[in-house]
Amino acid sequence: MPTRYSTPGVYVERFDADAQRIKPRRTDVAGFVGVADRGPLHTPVKIESVRQFTTQFGDPLPFSFLAYAVSGFFANGGRRCWVVRVADPTSARRACMRLAIEGRGAITLEAISPGVWGARTMSSDSMWKYINVRRLFIFIEQSIDRGTQWAVFEPNSEPTWIAIRTSITNFLRTVWRNGALMGTTQEAAFFVKCDRTTMTQDDFDNGRLICLIGVAPVKPAELFIFRMWQTTI
Repeated sequence: MPTRYSTPGVYVERFDADAQRIKPRRTDVAGFVGVADRGPLHTPVKIESVRQFTTQFGDPLPFSFLAYAVSGFFANGGRRCWVVRVADPTSARRACMRLAIEGRGAITLEAISPGVWGARTMSSDSMWKYINVRRLFIFIEQSIDRGTQWAVFEPNSEPTWIAIRTSITNFLRTVWRNGALMGTTQEAAFFVKCDRTTMTQDDFDNGRLICLIGVAPVKPAELFIFRMWQTTI
């Protein structure tokens, strides 16, 4: 609420500039489930280096890809992951369920055809067919949810709507510039709408502030098709 002043004078107001800036949530924490030489069974263990993995779970086994997957994760810039050791491959599903319980927003993924459709989820909904699209939406949803908590109990009026639109637009602009959204222009990549057209009188009466957000995610290129032809002179 704006401060009311009763007498003339010079006043200094301080506010937290970060309060309305949406901070991106981390999406670089991975989970691995597999067979290892030693270590606790069916218990998520936080790993931050290949050396720590080897100390905790032992050297690579000839019939298990767990150690190689973790090693590849760190070799490609990963900084933190969770590893669950199972006694045999059939225990992996139960361990994945426990990982999902331990970590909010975790997704259990299974390849339809390992090595062929590895970029896809098991969803039958075409909108959520690709892993990167689902992860992107979870990242956007959780970042906006956390970054707009300041608006709770604020007046449901134009100044609040402008602040929310500005905050979300600035965040999505960064996401777009980082290459996660389609479009050569900002307008083609996303939109943010929060005004009287997104809410009814019933929404106002019941304390609901509604913001409509649309994004155009980048989808993976699974098939590369080269068209070739011959010409004669």
